[in-house]
Amino acid sequence: MDLAPYFSGNRLYGDDFDRKAIEQWYRDEEEAYYDLAHDIPEYEYHAFNRYYAFDKLKGKHFATCLAFGCADGEDVVPLADNVDKFIALEPAEKWWKSAIGGKPANYIKPSIDGAIPLPEGSVDIAVCLGVVHHIPNVSFVISEMHRVLAKGGILVLREPIFSMGDWSKPRPGLTRRERGIPPQILLDMLDKAGFDVTMKEPCMVPVTPKLGKVLGIEFSYNSRAMVVVDRLMSLMTRWNMRYHRRNVAQKLAPTSLYVMATKR
Repeated sequence: MDLAPYFSGNRLYGDDFDRKAIEQWYRDEEEAYYDLAHDIPEYEYHAFNRYYAFDKLKGKHFATCLAFGCADGEDVVPLADNVDKFIALEPAEKWWKSAIGGKPANYIKPSIDGAIPLPEGSVDIAVCLGVVHHIPNVSFVISEMHRVLAKGGILVLREPIFSMGDWSKPRPGLTRRERGIPPQILLDMLDKAGFDVTMKEPCMVPVTPKLGKVLGIEFSYNSRAMVVVDRLMSLMTRWNMRYHRRNVAQKLAPTSLYVMATKR
């Protein structure tokens, strides 16, 4: 397969796969993140998520939160005071539990084809942090998140927006299939699905964790001060963003896009 159109950022690899290829992808990814992350001592992004999204939701009430690919649910614990119950869509059963942040949690497996096994309009907020880039048919999955949200429901989404290297070869610290989503393709998918984007912020410059280590901060994105530093560096380097980054100079740019959107 010629990967040039995909590395250029003009097309998203996997989004047009047939059923057989999607099934193979699913099998490759089903427990791959668990294998990488289950022994990480703490969740690394609480301050980061509060800064970009959760602080903006203070005082709001949501009967049901869809926690999409949430592993053990630690990423959505800060929303527990706002939520009556969680529905966690998570393929790795080793993560499953009965509560998140003291609120009831119902864990279910996603369908191999990406369909979300929930009724239309049945959730009030969906949180998906660094998950859909592990999935082949991203546009369909985004349309499914739109379907299960109630009208006016909120989507909180963060995804890498660069290739994450050459995914046709093994990459240390990454699962076999994950690849970033070109930002304009991601935004076009959200619009086509029926979302109004209310916030879109490039973030996560690679130098931020390195600077944090120099300052004695083990997890930079759990420090609000470092999140603000990253925000400033992201603003200064966003001009340098490209999808497939081949050298150190090209890598000095935001690597992710944080999005909040509402269902039209």
